[in-house]
Amino acid sequence: MGLLMFEIALAGAALLVIAWPLLREETAEAQGAILTDSDFSELLTRRDAAYTALKDLDFDYRTGKIDEGDYQALKAELEADALSLLERIERGEPSPKPAARAAGRFCPACGQPAQAAHRFCSSCGAKL
Repeated sequence: MGLLMFEIALAGAALLVIAWPLLREETAEAQGAILTDSDFSELLTRRDAAYTALKDLDFDYRTGKIDEGDYQALKAELEADALSLLERIERGEPSPKPAARAAGRFCPACGQPAQAAHRFCSSCGAKL
């Protein structure tokens, strides 16, 4: 009988050790910094859009559609956006919440920042 009680206590302790991360108060959701699948997909889509925009910009520069000054300015802006997205993917940081996005203007299709004077997204071409 004593051996049976010891086995039950040992099994209970093992179950508690295994379940401890699920029972803790400090879960990732409680901290508010969890990257969901939809956030991750959005970041990957935005990263791909930034890469495509950089390729298109290089092509436009090589074909003479954009002068040197504009090319350097746009390239620096697009590279900064791409690096920001890569850092957020690496850290597992979710996208800004809609309330945070309301402070600035963003493309509804790809989420890239847009200037107030733009009528179309510079990344994906969607109407703003």
